[in-house]
Amino acid sequence: MATATLGLERVTPNVYTTTKLRGCNPSFVTTSDGVVAIDTPQLPTRAVAMRTEAESHGPIRYLINTEHHVDHIFGNYWFKGVPVVNHQGLYDNFMDPNAELDPFAYALEAIPTDDPEATPLIPDRDVYYQDPNRGTIVFTGDLTLRVGDHTFHLLHTPGHTPGQLAVHVPDVERRPVARSTRADPRTGRRSFDPRSRPRPAARLREYPAKRVARLESGGRRCRRQGLGPGGDRRPRPLRRGVRPGRRRAGLHDGSHPDKERGLALG
Repeated sequence: MATATLGLERVTPNVYTTTKLRGCNPSFVTTSDGVVAIDTPQLPTRAVAMRTEAESHGPIRYLINTEHHVDHIFGNYWFKGVPVVNHQGLYDNFMDPNAELDPFAYALEAIPTDDPEATPLIPDRDVYYQDPNRGTIVFTGDLTLRVGDHTFHLLHTPGHTPGQLAVHVPDVERRPVARSTRADPRTGRRSFDPRSRPRPAARLREYPAKRVARLESGGRRCRRQGLGPGGDRRPRPLRRGVRPGRRRAGLHDGSHPDKERGLALG
């Protein structure tokens, strides 16, 4: 029943997730020593169903939140009694009642249309804020958890939110996507720079800024002197005799096609 409601998929023999719910993709990983949950559904009935399904595989050892937006954390209220793991940046923003956009009111906006059966489950605002079930284990930087026969690498990847986490388990990859209008793509890109941590979470190809400036400067100089993109000393026509398709590839007259193709595509 819970599985059908949640739309859970078994990604690997130990990893379950759903892409059918509002907002995020709450998941859980089964280990030889219990279950680790990652994020909770925003809709209360789905949060209850997720906990029920996770506990059918064993006790929940930890609940990890990856960001402070309500679609990742509002369901924590229905996971009370489970140790919650938050990055400090997430903990500081967890259901902040003083935020410009009230997270409690925002979370409830979806109930009438998406989860009308949840009305009896929702506490009064004051009761909710007495214990919204935020982090009981709070850390800065990165954190490694070992539960049974699985290792969980919690990597601080700010960009989408200040306390953003990527959770890497040997059996599965989770790749965070910056979709918020408040996201900082530059900060997110630096979060995954292999030089910033001994264990890279992702591999991004990026040209150094000095090389980009050098290439742009060289290109402008060649154009002023009427030379080819490789800086050849033999002037050649820039647009005459271009065969169909070469203009789109960024090539010129095709007298050095292999060389120019590498410059255009490299």
